[in-house]
Amino acid sequence: MYEYWKRKEFDLQQKTREMTHRFDSREDRLLSQEMKLRDMEISLSERMQKLECKLEMRENRITEGFWKIEKCSKEKIDQLQRKIEALQKEKASLEPRLPDADVLSYRKTLIRQDGIRDSSEIKLNISSFSGEVPVPRSESSFEDFKLEVDSVKIIYAEHVVKQGLRRALKGQAKKKMLHTRADATVDEIMTELEDNFGNVASTDTLLSVQNRKLASPLLSGVYDSKKCSFK
Repeated sequence: MYEYWKRKEFDLQQKTREMTHRFDSREDRLLSQEMKLRDMEISLSERMQKLECKLEMRENRITEGFWKIEKCSKEKIDQLQRKIEALQKEKASLEPRLPDADVLSYRKTLIRQDGIRDSSEIKLNISSFSGEVPVPRSESSFEDFKLEVDSVKIIYAEHVVKQGLRRALKGQAKKKMLHTRADATVDEIMTELEDNFGNVASTDTLLSVQNRKLASPLLSGVYDSKKCSFK
């Protein structure tokens, strides 16, 4: 019996040793894990601090840049305002000190003088037209004359075209124009000329074409009475 109990006691002691060993190993593991967690917390806190520092630095840079930009823009605006004020003062010093009514009348006088000077300086040259039949070589037919006047009306002023038209007319056409009113427009003058010379010019054009067709065989061959031509 004694030996039996002795073995039991030995087994219990062995088990207690194993249990204590297991407990100690688990405790060591827990301690190591706890140390690892603490290290991770420390590293995380350090990272957070670094990130916060970086964010603060970026915010400071952004604010500094914003203030610099705002300062530069304010300075530029102030410079532009000073330039505008200086230009306005220079403009006021250069403008003639006259009342408003006098200024307007002065401007109207200048515009009128410029218009008279321009009309006197511009001399429009239009092809001559007399209304003679057949049309002389130095003149143009009524169709060509009318086309030229219509083209010139688009470019030049009314009074300039009217002066050029008066200089271009000759013979019967000039006499017809003398009977028109002094304030007649270019369109009215051209209508009067078309009523008197439009049909004549077109008839003359047709006759000249037919005459050229009949005259060409005379120069080249013999006359054929059946075909009304020359061979």
